[in-house]
This record gives sequence, structure tokens and C-alpha cells, in this order.
Amino acid sequence: MADLVHDTLIEHMATGAWSGWVTEDVRAAIFLADTWTPDKSDDVLATILAAGAIEISPSGYARTALTSQAATLDGGLHRELLDSAVIDFGTLGSGEDFDTLVLYVFVTDDTDSWLVSTRDLGAQTTTNASATRFVPDTDGLFSLVQP
Repeated sequence: MADLVHDTLIEHMATGAWSGWVTEDVRAAIFLADTWTPDKSDDVLATILAAGAIEISPSGYARTALTSQAATLDGGLHRELLDSAVIDFGTLGSGEDFDTLVLYVFVTDDTDSWLVSTRDLGAQTTTNASATRFVPDTDGLFSLVQP
């Protein structure tokens, strides 16, 4: 499975419905892509749940709002880097398999909270021993590149 940016982000940007990475209520959730293969045309959280994505449910888990969001324009390479602080889900109960981080913009519920991106984490399991967290790399969570 590849990391991807969903078409809904591009559509929101193109129609002016995107207020910006640093002002939108961007949140993160952890899923097992069991019978669901992420596709850029997936639009809202309800779509991926209906397609078979399984959200983890160990003790202490909750979807998490991103903090310290930053958008940096790299004019020379014609790209915008979208970044945030470490996404920290805390110490979660053990034995939950997951492999996908989903970023979405929260609106009112799963039926209208639209997808921003998915990130392939490889096979992971919650441990109940250490925090489950995701640290953006030097290029941020992802970049939007002008062709």
C-alpha cells in the first residue's frame, strides 16, 4: 500500500472550500486496512469504514487532533510541506494490529469528515508498554507538489 493524498483535499483546495492546513480541524486515526485498500477517490471516513477498514479500539485509544500545524512553501521545488507536531495516541492497550494512519478534516461526523491523506505504517501492534506515536520526517507529513 502506498501513501496517498485523497482527491477530496485537491477538490476542497480547487473550490475554495479549504481554509488551510493550519486552520482546519485536521485529525488522525489508526486503522487496519484489512479488507480495504486505500484509494485516492475515497472521500469521507464513512466510505472507508463501509469498505472494510477497521479502526483500532484498545483501551485509551481516541482519534487525535493535530497540533502545531505548519505549512511551508518551497518555491524552488514548487511544493508546499504540510507538517505538525508528533501525533501522540498515548499508551494503548495491547494486541491491536494496525497499518494505516488516516488524516481527515473533522466536520460533524464520519459521514462528512473528509479524507486528507493515508500513510502506510507497515504492520504494527499496540503494546500497552510504550506510547503509540507518529513523528513527521523532515519533509513533514506530506507535500503537495506543483507539476
